[in-house]
Amino acid sequence: MKSMAVSSGNPALDTGSAGPRPAPAGWFSPARIGLAVRLGIALLVTGLVLRFMWTYGTVKVPDWNDQMAPALPPGGRVLVCRAARRARDLARGEMVAYAVRGADGVSVRFGRVAALPGDKVEIRPRAGGPGEEVLVNGEPVPWGPELVLPASPAGERSDELEPRTEVVPENALFLLNDRRFSRVADSRRLGPIPQEAFAGKVVMAW
Repeated sequence: MKSMAVSSGNPALDTGSAGPRPAPAGWFSPARIGLAVRLGIALLVTGLVLRFMWTYGTVKVPDWNDQMAPALPPGGRVLVCRAARRARDLARGEMVAYAVRGADGVSVRFGRVAALPGDKVEIRPRAGGPGEEVLVNGEPVPWGPELVLPASPAGERSDELEPRTEVVPENALFLLNDRRFSRVADSRRLGPIPQEAFAGKVVMAW
């Protein structure tokens, strides 16, 4: 007995006995495919740009801030990775931008990571020279040749600090200036910097 096709009254829905009808050829025309590809690329580029803007930002180095010269020259700008704002995201030797609240409001500071959470930091008079010696877990933090200023102008050196020993707490870092005789204070005076003050890791400067 032959089967009979039942009509729905709508030609677009009738399949007959031959199965579903193929989509119109115009749906997959080169023009439509090209449009879809361009739209996908535009969405991808937009997403990447938005992600970059959310992850990175620029910070100006104040004209008076010489604490990280010459790596971060006064008056220059730095690119900061805002995604790296937790103590566990940073390693020794990396530079961090952070905020300090003072009498004149909030100012941007910079420092190099010297000690991580749980590290033991000791500050004592520096043998054979001015300033202080910083030891992390018993090992001195080295002074580079460009950081030692034996003929530092009067008034540029900070007052001598009292010797002390402390352990860096969780979610904080001990940050040091590259320029140890800078007028700008670092963790030797401020103590370990909590990660809530971090603006992010310094990626590059110009």
